[in-house]
Amino acid sequence: MLTIAADDVIIENLKVEGSGSQNAGIYVTGDRSYLHHIALRNVFHGVYARNSYGHRFEDNLITSFQSKGQHKGFGIYLAEAPNTAVKNNYFYRTQDGVYVSYSMQPVSASLPTTARLPC
Repeated sequence: MLTIAADDVIIENLKVEGSGSQNAGIYVTGDRSYLHHIALRNVFHGVYARNSYGHRFEDNLITSFQSKGQHKGFGIYLAEAPNTAVKNNYFYRTQDGVYVSYSMQPVSASLPTTARLPC
């Protein structure tokens, strides 16, 4: 649905429905993206960051497909995306919340401390 190829992009308070490029609701190739309060629904992967670094993904809601028989992707998929912080995101019906692949430098992730209803 949305591809972020530029560096230093900030996106807040957005709703995305359905998968797009690379089977993701948001596909990130630029460096240092900040995604905050994003609702991604009915997507294969929610956010897919590839060959980029220094992102912050905070307080987002990510849901995959509702059908039980349909294959589901990752809430946040980091492929060669070091120095990324993933905090207080909510994942529903995804294969994994956060999947890290080939990110040799630190990636930090934290789970929400309280439950909330999907937006």
